[in-house]
Amino acid sequence: MGEECQQIRFEGMLLFLLLSITLHGCTNKAAWIEIPEGYVGWVSIRILPNCPDEPSTSTAVIGVDRKGNACTSRWDPSGLSLSWLYYVDGSGKRIRKLENGNWGEGGDIWAMMFDRSKQEYRIFVGTEADYKQTMEPPE
Repeated sequence: MGEECQQIRFEGMLLFLLLSITLHGCTNKAAWIEIPEGYVGWVSIRILPNCPDEPSTSTAVIGVDRKGNACTSRWDPSGLSLSWLYYVDGSGKRIRKLENGNWGEGGDIWAMMFDRSKQEYRIFVGTEADYKQTMEPPE
């Protein structure tokens, strides 16, 4: 019984160590993107080292302004990354999670793309009909 407990304890410590290393390496791969309630159009998030950021957990909180622009130094959307988009009210409270769009099935988020040369992440927020009216992002 003693050897079994030691083996379980060792495996638990090893799992904890692996998870810690993995999560530490992914701290800049997740973001909550907060968009003003009712905003429809292209969102541009610039990823630059001098952007001011709110201190938070390992997940970056990116506030988009009323013109659809934001800047962050804490999030890296290249490769595998996670993002959750929310409409927020005037006080910054999250009021509705935005859902990925599927043709003919609705949704709020369309055409997510990352331009590495500009260090810019682009997303269209709105209905499918809104997106079809302006499918090309502005330059």
